[in-house]
Amino acid sequence: MNQGRGQTTDDDGSHRGNRGAARWGRERVRAALGLAVWEIELAAAAGLLERDDDRRFDPEEVARAAADLDAFRARLACEHRLNASEAARRLGISAARWRRVVAQTGLAPVAEEQVRKYGRVLTVRYYRAADVDGLADHVTADRVLREVVTAVGRAEAARKAAVTRARNKERAEQARHELAAVREQTAHGSPVALVRYAAALAAHLPQSPEFLRRFTADEAVGALAAVVEECRLRLEERSALLDGVLPQAREACAELAWPPQIERRSGVDGVVFVGRIDMVGGCMARAELEELLAAPPAWLAQARAAAAAAEAADAAHRARTAEERAVLASAQEATRLTDEAVAELFGLPVDVAAALRPRRRERWWHPQHVSNLLAAPPPWLRSEEAARAEVARRAARSVRARQARANRRASWRRTWAEQLGVPLEQVPENCGRPTAKAVRAARANPPSWARL
Repeated sequence: MNQGRGQTTDDDGSHRGNRGAARWGRERVRAALGLAVWEIELAAAAGLLERDDDRRFDPEEVARAAADLDAFRARLACEHRLNASEAARRLGISAARWRRVVAQTGLAPVAEEQVRKYGRVLTVRYYRAADVDGLADHVTADRVLREVVTAVGRAEAARKAAVTRARNKERAEQARHELAAVREQTAHGSPVALVRYAAALAAHLPQSPEFLRRFTADEAVGALAAVVEECRLRLEERSALLDGVLPQAREACAELAWPPQIERRSGVDGVVFVGRIDMVGGCMARAELEELLAAPPAWLAQARAAAAAAEAADAAHRARTAEERAVLASAQEATRLTDEAVAELFGLPVDVAAALRPRRRERWWHPQHVSNLLAAPPPWLRSEEAARAEVARRAARSVRARQARANRRASWRRTWAEQLGVPLEQVPENCGRPTAKAVRAARANPPSWARL
C-alpha cells in the first residue's frame, strides 16, 4: 500500500487530505459558504458539517457543500429551530391550536431552553422546521374536518333554534289565553283578584304605581307575573293593559282590609286566614272579613280560643317575671349595708365611714366588700385616727388628680391655640388631646371655635 506523505487511504482506495494540518476555522467556512454564524453552528449541530473537538471543519466537506450550495441550504433549512409561536405562524394557525396539534401528533422537540421572563422561568421548546412542515397535511385535514363539523353544527343549531322559536311562540299563545281568562275573571271578581292582576302587570315595569309595589312580593302575584312574562308582550302592550285596569285597581285597593285591621277585628293573627281566604299581600276583602266576623266558622273560633290561651299564658309569664324581679330587688335591698351600719361595725364616725366608701356615687356598701375588710382589715381601719388620715390622704390624692387634669387640659388648650393660630380664650375647656392626626384634621377642616 503506497501512501503519499500527509495522506491516508480509505478502504475503498479514495484519498482524503491531511486531517490535522489543513482544517478550516468557522470564519473561513462562513466565507466559503456565505452563511451566518448561527447557520454554521446549526449545520454543525445537525451533522451537516463535521467538526472535530478543536471546533475546526474538514475542507473537503466544505468544498462538497459549496459545490451544491442550493441542496445544502435546503438541507439546512430543514434543520432550522422554531419555537411554538414561529411554528404556528409557519403553519398558519394559532399558538393554542399548535399546542393541540403537538398533543395529538406527539411531536417531540429537538431542544429546550429555560428563559426567565415576566418574573418567572419559562420553558421554551424548539422544533425542526422539516418536522413542522410535515404536519401541514394534518393541520389541513383537521381544519377541513372542523369546518365540516362547524357547518353541521350550524345547521343543527338552526334547526334547534327554529324548534325553540316555535315552542316559545306556542307557549306565548297559551300564556296569552291564560292571561285573558284571568282578565275576564277579575272583571267580575273580588277586589283581591283585581289587585293581584294589576300587581302582576306592574311587576316588571320600569315604573309602576306606588300602591301596587307592596303586593309584588306576594307568591300568587309572582306566579301570575311569570305568566305575563311568558306572553312576551311589548312594553307598550303591558303598559296599555295596566292603564286599562288601574282605576278599578285603585278602587279595589280601597276596599281591602289591611293586616293590622284584620288582626284587630278578628282577634287572631292574619296568618290564620292564609290558605282559607283569598288574600293578596296579607290583605283581604273588607266585605268578606265582615261576613266571617258575623258568622265565625269553627276554625276561626278555635284560632280565637288558642290566641286567648296564648295571651293568658303570656300574661302569667310576665306577671311571674315581674314578681321574680321584685323578690330579687328586695333581697338585694336587704343585703345592702348603709354608712351607719358600717360605722357601727368598725367603730367609726358615720362621716368617716361615708368618706371611706369605695363607690362614692352609691349610697350603700357592698356586702362582699365589707366581708373582705372584716377578714383582712387594712391599717387605716384599726383606729379612728388612721381612718381620718386615710380620708385626708384620699382627699389630697383627689385634689392632685383634679389639678393634674386641669394642667393637662390647659396644656392641650395652649397647644391647640398655637397650632391653629387662635387666641387661648377661644379654645374650649373640653377640647381633646392635640395628637398629630387630630391637628392635621383640624387644619383641613377647622372646628367652629377656630373659625370665629
